[in-house]
Amino acid sequence: MTSLKIHLFGKFEVHLNGQLTTTQSWKSQQTRTIFKILLTRRGKVVPSDQIIDILWPNDEPESARRRLHVRISQLRNALREFKVLVQTVDGGYI
Repeated sequence: MTSLKIHLFGKFEVHLNGQLTTTQSWKSQQTRTIFKILLTRRGKVVPSDQIIDILWPNDEPESARRRLHVRISQLRNALREFKVLVQTVDGGYI
């Protein structure tokens, strides 16, 4: 059985089966921030617009949406090794 332990307070860490894993493969701080946002709303849909307002409040809407799609793709790739899925649901993510 796989165990996943995540530290959100203090230093952000992800442990898989008791081993600290690197989050460097996540490509950017924004990718990690999206993961943290989703974790704090675990089980609930987080609207795309809410994530965009947090990370890119001054960007043009289309540019911000493209950035979000890139970061979600990076997050999905990073979480693949943990067997964790990020789903697109009703204009947001869960």
